[in-house]
Parts: sequence; C-alpha cells; structure tokens
Amino acid sequence: TLIAITDDCGLTWHFSEPIVGAGSIQPALFLNSDSTITAYMRDNGPAPKRLMKSISADRGETWSTVHDSDIPNPGSAADNVLLQSGNIAAVHNDTEEGRHRLSVWLSEDGGSTWPFRKTLVDDQPGSETRAHYPAIIQSRDGRIHVSYTNQVPGPEGQPPMRNIVHASFSENWIKD
Repeated sequence: TLIAITDDCGLTWHFSEPIVGAGSIQPALFLNSDSTITAYMRDNGPAPKRLMKSISADRGETWSTVHDSDIPNPGSAADNVLLQSGNIAAVHNDTEEGRHRLSVWLSEDGGSTWPFRKTLVDDQPGSETRAHYPAIIQSRDGRIHVSYTNQVPGPEGQPPMRNIVHASFSENWIKD
C-alpha cells in the first residue's frame, strides 16, 4: 500500500514508502495530537481477523510495519475521523465473521482504547443483511455523519434490497 502525498494542495504529488504488511489494504488515516498519522486497514490475510495498524512519524513518508490491532473486523473496509473534540470516531464491521453488524467506536486517547461503542446495524451471522463500505465525517455543527452500503432481506422469494444509508448523530450519543 502506498500513500499519495501533496504539499501544495494537489498541484503535485509523490508517494510514500510502502506500508508493509501481508493482506493489508484500503487504509483509513487520522492525524494524532502528537502529529503522527495512524492508518487502520482491512485485513485480507489469515486469522485473526482484525483491523491492521501502521503509524507514520514523518507526515506519511514512511510507515511502521503493519500489525494486528485489537479491533475485530472480517476483512472489510473501515473509516475514521478526528473529531473537533480531539477524539477519534471509527466505523467498521466489528466482528470477525460477516458484515451483518456495523458499529461506530469512539476513542478519547488517540486510538489506544475504544471504550465507547454504538451499533448501527445488527443481525445474525449468515443472514442476508450486509452493512459495509462505511464513510464517516463531522460537519461544522459537530454532527457526525456515517454513510454505508446497506443490504437487507427482500420480501419472500425476492432478492435482497440494497440502498445507501445515512446516519447522523452527536458524539454524546456514542458515549450514552
């Protein structure tokens, strides 16, 4: 995995050194208060199924060797955002098998721990329900917005129904 870097608002670009790790793809980055950058990536490799993690201390030019985090994930995309409060919110499938559950997690310590968690979608393993490819942002008014691809069982004898879902909530909602 390579990170594209610009120092002039997109006029020119160069690439980082590779982020080295077996099966790690689709990085979601956030800037820490100490100016390091953390990348969480989906894991297409063997168990344990976790989000993989790498850190850059030089503005994304070089990266630590990728290692498994403590965050369960079935090898699906995740996203995160540094909030106005300085906390980090992450959205991902927080199970090792399937995409039947999608949750938003909140860290108050730069991603070291994730004590606050809310489930957005929760169904049984093996069900037709899928919630995946999430994106997360925070608007100027402080609201957190998550969008994701959603699949739910269709009417009897019909194929599953698919749509895009938008959820909006406050940071306090995650903590409650």
